[in-house]
Amino acid sequence: MPRIPESVLLHWPLPNYVDPPKNPATVAVYVFNGFFLTLATLAVAARLYTRIIIRNWFGLDDLFIILAFVRISTAILKNVLC
Repeated sequence: MPRIPESVLLHWPLPNYVDPPKNPATVAVYVFNGFFLTLATLAVAARLYTRIIIRNWFGLDDLFIILAFVRISTAILKNVLC
């Protein structure tokens, strides 16, 4: 890897770790994540409703779907809120 000259390093802005500027694309990511998280919530709710209420059956696949949904939704919410 080539070494960066000192003259170039001196012109770089100082890092701002306390209050970094927001990228305009982050709004699109929030909307995208919110839309698809809502869509996934509706799909999981519809599946659980049909399996538990209508068919009176709850299987191991439903448990894995719930676990996967909880894991993904917490990861998305963690990224959005932090």
